[in-house]
Amino acid sequence: MRNLPILQLSFWMLIVVLLSSCGKEQHAGGVTDIGNSVSVLVLGSKGESVEGARVALVRYKIEATGTLALDSLHGISDVAGQVSFENLPTGEWTILGESKVTGKGIGMISITDKTIDSVQVFLGEATLLRGRIVQIPLGGRSFIPGVGATALSEKISGQYLFSQVPQGKFQICYTDAIRAYCRAVQTLDQRDTLDLIDMRPTPDLSLNTVTYTTTNLPAYYLGKDFTGASLLPTLRIDWTQATPQQGLGQFPLMVRLQKSDINYSEFERNGSNLRITDGRNQDLAFEIEEWDSANGSALLWVSLDTILAGQSGVDLRFQSLPMSTEHRASTVFSPSEGFASVLHFSEDTLAELDTIHDASGSGHDGIIAQAALGRTGMFGKGLDFDGDNDRVELGSWDPCAADFTASLWVRWNGFNGHHQVLFAKRNAWLPDSTRWQWHYDLFSGAFGSYQIDSLSRAQFSSTKVPEAKWSLLTLVYRASQDSVSMWVDGIALDGPKFFAPGNAVGALLRLGGSDAGESWNGAMDEVRLEQVARSEDYIRLAWYTQK
Repeated sequence: MRNLPILQLSFWMLIVVLLSSCGKEQHAGGVTDIGNSVSVLVLGSKGESVEGARVALVRYKIEATGTLALDSLHGISDVAGQVSFENLPTGEWTILGESKVTGKGIGMISITDKTIDSVQVFLGEATLLRGRIVQIPLGGRSFIPGVGATALSEKISGQYLFSQVPQGKFQICYTDAIRAYCRAVQTLDQRDTLDLIDMRPTPDLSLNTVTYTTTNLPAYYLGKDFTGASLLPTLRIDWTQATPQQGLGQFPLMVRLQKSDINYSEFERNGSNLRITDGRNQDLAFEIEEWDSANGSALLWVSLDTILAGQSGVDLRFQSLPMSTEHRASTVFSPSEGFASVLHFSEDTLAELDTIHDASGSGHDGIIAQAALGRTGMFGKGLDFDGDNDRVELGSWDPCAADFTASLWVRWNGFNGHHQVLFAKRNAWLPDSTRWQWHYDLFSGAFGSYQIDSLSRAQFSSTKVPEAKWSLLTLVYRASQDSVSMWVDGIALDGPKFFAPGNAVGALLRLGGSDAGESWNGAMDEVRLEQVARSEDYIRLAWYTQK
């Protein structure tokens, strides 16, 4: 048998270095409420507390060529098997535990600002872990972040081998010296050798599994048992048909969870102890719009910091934090990323003078000026307009001061003999009282972005807006070009057209109606006003991932 050029390293040697180094020492004790703290509970293979175990925490950062160790701390577990670490910097941490009698264990945790968390580490016999990274160019290097373990990947088969791996949860990463790709792993038993199924790098920097059929199972798999170690469960969100051609930043991804996706019994009834991470175990900000434990369903908005050009999807993991720990505050629709007002209509009840809350945190809430007829929604709850003076008051703030994007899901009931307003910033249909209006025009039979100036009436064919069916309408204004474009379900209508807002900066802003009535005839959901001109890639991806 040909010897593979694989470097086997016992990564447990690192803990010896850490425990004998000048790293900070913290002793066993209870978790305090000062700073960022974590309590590690060390347990044996039968669930018994282990006293006197050595525990090390290593904070790390994954870089293109491997792991950068940032901090290390250590302590000894007390009679209850606990050791606490306080005033920890935020970031990703690997937890290592060892007892001469009980064995070794590993875990991982993400410390976010002002969180108090706890984690269990089970000790047992260390094993050898092997697998393959396939479809890689000219080999590369596999590593376990935060531990210092590394193994060369054989250039042809992509095989890697780690020796003395303790049981627990950790990450396996692969680098081609340009980017690092990672996937979380859990060892399930303590046999001498554990095998992992094949993985391959994907554009979203995660290692996805390779699916084989019985007819094309590689010879490498023969005789191997893959039940001793597994990749932690992930939910793949795929958008292959809307793959962006250019990179996107801070994208709010809608995620629906069903009974089969997560075990709802592990979470609080409102989902407050939910944690979401990506394929590299990086925490993602998210917002819970709806959470129904009884029926096993949830509607979430997850913030993706970066979507690469050509990226066709993302892997997400859903974990439960300790019941006393809540996820970090949402930054999904941050004003710093251009979101000025985001209305989900997720309130349990909405009647006249009730408030529709702005999820962006900008304070641009809506007030129901006249009771709507129902709560029909595209995702969860929405708002119905009957075409007869219904509207939502949004104050007098001005979304037209520079570039902006307006978008909303609508279910249109069609022609009713009246103008039908989507947005109106006007006090009256007069030159000095009008800033901007987006509506269906009764006389032209078109959707348009209007102000009083006859030159600033950009009209778009209504034939592409379906009736009695949900569709995403998007309007993009570019101030430097005095142009406006309209999109229906990710498809641009007729090209950019001239438009310049009027002078009535202080006019009232309304949704679904105007000062003269002219209400929308149908339902609305997920209304957004953004102070940025969104790109074609962004608009198409928003429609595809929400539909």
